[in-house]
Amino acid sequence: MKKVLTICSTLFMVTVFFIFSPFQASGETLDIKVPFIKSEKRVLRLATSLPIASPYGMGALRFAELVEIYTRGEIKVKVFPSAQLGTEQGTAKMCQLGTIDLTLVPSITSAI
Repeated sequence: MKKVLTICSTLFMVTVFFIFSPFQASGETLDIKVPFIKSEKRVLRLATSLPIASPYGMGALRFAELVEIYTRGEIKVKVFPSAQLGTEQGTAKMCQLGTIDLTLVPSITSAI
């Protein structure tokens, strides 16, 4: 019974993936517009205390690129490196309060 349920759920997920996949056979992307949902672009702010040349900074930039790609430009992430918005503890507190959207704190300093 479990095998049959697993096979059926796998086939269902694959079918749903192919039906709602954004890629057509020709390699073009589908432009799906829903008339009753307002298309509103959003900008998220990501703060980090490390410079942009560090691995964390490069990872933050790559994250911003991927978010823009996967959301088709609906969501953009603006990266603030080198403690432009505050210290690590300050940005963590601002993230909790909702002042900024995202923060990147290295694990070595988050325990202090």
